Amino acid sequence: MKRTFQSFLTSIVALFWVGLLIFLLAGCQAEPTDLGSLETEVAATVYAGQTAQTDQSPTPSVTPTALGDPIVTATATPPASSLPSSTQVEATAGPAVLLVGTPLPTNVQIISPENATNLTRLAIWGQGQAQGMAVSADGKWLAVAGTQGLYIYAAGSLEQVQFVEVPYGLNAVAFSPDGAWLAAAPARAPDPFTPVALYRVSDWTLDSWVNTLDECTATQVAFSADSLGLNAVCADYQNPDIVSWSKTGEGFEQAEYTFVSGGESLLLSPDGHWLFKFSREVLSGSELSLKHLPSEVWRVGKDEAHFAVGLASEAAFSLDGHWLVTSSSDDPLSLLTVWDVESRQVLARLDAATARAGGGLRPEDGDFAFFSALAFSPEGTQLATTANQMLWLWDWQQNSLRTFPSLKWATELVYFPDGQHLLLRQEGQVFTLDIQSQIRTPLDRFSLGIGPLAFDSHQQILYTVAGQGNLAYPGELISRQLTDGALMDSSNLTPGSQVFFSPDGETMLVWSPETLDMVALWQLPGDAASRTLHLETSEPIQYQSEFEPLQAAFNADGRWLAAGSNRGDVWIWSWPDGTLAQYIPPGDGDRYDRATALNISPDGSVLAVGGGDGLVRLYSQGSEEPVTLAGQSGRITALAFSADGAWLASGDDGGSLWLWDVATSSARQRVVHRANQDDYPEAVIQVFFSPDGRLLISQSGDHAWVWDPANGQSLIILNAELSYKPALALSPDGRWLALGLEYSVVELWGVP
Repeated sequence: MKRTFQSFLTSIVALFWVGLLIFLLAGCQAEPTDLGSLETEVAATVYAGQTAQTDQSPTPSVTPTALGDPIVTATATPPASSLPSSTQVEATAGPAVLLVGTPLPTNVQIISPENATNLTRLAIWGQGQAQGMAVSADGKWLAVAGTQGLYIYAAGSLEQVQFVEVPYGLNAVAFSPDGAWLAAAPARAPDPFTPVALYRVSDWTLDSWVNTLDECTATQVAFSADSLGLNAVCADYQNPDIVSWSKTGEGFEQAEYTFVSGGESLLLSPDGHWLFKFSREVLSGSELSLKHLPSEVWRVGKDEAHFAVGLASEAAFSLDGHWLVTSSSDDPLSLLTVWDVESRQVLARLDAATARAGGGLRPEDGDFAFFSALAFSPEGTQLATTANQMLWLWDWQQNSLRTFPSLKWATELVYFPDGQHLLLRQEGQVFTLDIQSQIRTPLDRFSLGIGPLAFDSHQQILYTVAGQGNLAYPGELISRQLTDGALMDSSNLTPGSQVFFSPDGETMLVWSPETLDMVALWQLPGDAASRTLHLETSEPIQYQSEFEPLQAAFNADGRWLAAGSNRGDVWIWSWPDGTLAQYIPPGDGDRYDRATALNISPDGSVLAVGGGDGLVRLYSQGSEEPVTLAGQSGRITALAFSADGAWLASGDDGGSLWLWDVATSSARQRVVHRANQDDYPEAVIQVFFSPDGRLLISQSGDHAWVWDPANGQSLIILNAELSYKPALALSPDGRWLALGLEYSVVELWGVP
C-alpha cells in the first residue's frame, strides 16, 4: 500500500514538472521567420480580442529573379499553425475626424509593422447615402437623413446651409407643420430610451431628445397636424411598435404606446394619426404552406385594425391623412386604389385599360405594373409613382394618367408645396425633379458604394469611383484634393461600367456593357476617354455571368497593360502606344477555367492569371505555356506582386491568402481572413503590398486587413463597412490608407 502511494506521488510530481516545462516553452516567443527561408505554409486564423505582436526584425532582402522555363507545379498544403491574433479597430476609433475642407495633418508616419496597430481614422470625405428626406410645409427647406448625419438645404437654391454629424447616421426626418421643429431619428441613438432628436428650425440647433419608457430605434417619425403630437415607429422586424408623444410646456412626453401584432413593415401617415401595415407571408397549417395576410390600416393608439385592404405592394397617405392609395401589381381592375381612411370607402381605381390609354402599360407589360414609390400632391388630387420604367402622374378624381419615360424608378417620392416639383430618392441618391420639364438636379453627392480608389503619383489627387457595376444608374468618377478633400471634378460613367486604375493613378481603364468588345483609356486628370483598345475575340464577353466580365491591370511603371475576360481570353498591350503584344485564347477547360483575377510583375516579364478553378497561371512574356500554381481550393479573386517581383500574393473566395515565391513557384505562407472565431471567412476582394514591401494589405468582405508578410501575422483589422468591390488604396509614400465605404464616403487612415 505504501509503495503504491509513493508511486502515485512520484507520478504526480513528474506530471507537475512536465506541465511546468510545457508552460514555460509555450510562453516563449518564437523568433519571426524570414519569408525567404520559410519552407512550410503558415495559416493564421485571426481571432479578435488580443493585442497584436509586431515584428521587430529587419526587412528581408530579396533579389528579384526572372521567371524562366516552368520549374515546378506547386501543390504544397503543409500543416497549419496558429499565430497571435490581431487588434480590431472600429471605424469610430480615434480623435474627432476631419471633414471636407479641413487640411490633413502633415506629420503622419509611414505605416509599418512596428506602428500599424496605431492606425487611426483621421478624415471622412463624402456625403454618404440618403436614408430619408422631407420638405418643410412652407417649401423653404429640404432635410436629408444621411448615413453621415443631417443635411439641410435651401429649397430655392439647393445650397447646403447646415450639416450636423450624427454617428451611425439617421433613419428618418420630419418637419412639424408649423415649421418650428425638425424631428430626426438616429440609426443608433446615444441612449436607446431617447430615440428621437428635436432641432429648432430657427437656428438648426439641437433642442432636446424625446424619452420613451422602452428601448426604441425609430425608423419613421411624424408630427400631428397641430404640431402638438409626435409619433415614431420603433424598429422590430417581427413586431414594430408605435410610440406617441404629446407637447408639454418644456417638451414632448410619452402619451401612448401602440403594439401592432405581426407588422413586419409599417407606414406612418404624415399627420401621425394612421398606420398602414403591409401584407406579409406566414407559414400556415400542418403542411406549413405559405399564407398571405392582408394589409391593414390602424388608428394610432388603438389595439386593433381599422380595416383591411387586401394585398398591397406600395402605399401612401395624403398629407392630411384623409386619403390612402395602395398598389397591386397583378390586379388589372385596380392597379391603384384610393381609399377614404375614416369611412373605409373606395374613392377611385386605376385599371389596366386606363393605364394603357395613358401610356403606362406597353404591349410587353400585359396588365402588370411594378410600382416602386407613391406620393400624393399637396392638395391630394394627383398621385405620383414610378412603374414599368417611367413616372406616372394620375389625377384620380378625373381618372386621367400622364407618363414620363425620363424617370425610370425611385425609392421615395415627396412633393414640394407648389405641386410642380418632386424630391426623389433613388437608392442612396437624392434629386429634385421639375415635373413639366423633367429636368432632374442632383442634391449634392449622395451616392452608393465607393471603389475602386487611386492616388496620383504626385500625391495631390485622390480618385474615387461611386456606383461601379450598377446597371440602374450611372457611376461617377470623383476627384478630390488630397490636402483637404475638396471636390475638384466629377464625370459620369455608363451604368454597369468596370473601372481599373494604373498604379501611378495617371490612367484609368473603363469597360462598359454598351461596348462589350473594347475598353476605353482615360488619361487623368480628365473627363473623357483619350483612346480605345479593341478586345479581339471570336465570341463577345459574357456580361451575364457568375464571374465579373473583365479583369485588368497595369504593371508598376505603366509600360504594360493586361485584360482578361470571363470567357478566358487574355490580352497584353504595350502602353501607351496600345500595341497588342500577346493574345492568349481561352483554354479547353470547363467554365471555371476563366480569368477571374490578374496582375503583371513590376518589370512586365510575368503575367499572373487567376482562374475560377483555383489555379494561378504564370505566363512569361511571349509564352502561352504557363507555370501553374496549385493548392487553393476556391476561385482566385485577387493577385498582387511585391515591388521587387519576387513574391506573389493570391486571394480566393474562401478567404485564404497565399504567398508564393515566384522564382521557385512554391507556396510559402497561407493566412485566413477570419475576424472572429465563429466568423465564416469571406472572399478576398483586393490585395497589394506596401511600396517598401514590409506590409501586405487586403480586403475581405467589408474589413481591411494589414499583415506582416515576413511572418504571416495579422497586425490590425479595420472594421469599416467597406464596399464589396476593391475599396482600398495606399498613398505612394505609404502614409495614407484610403478606404471606400458602402455608404458612399471615403475614410483616410494614418498613424499620427
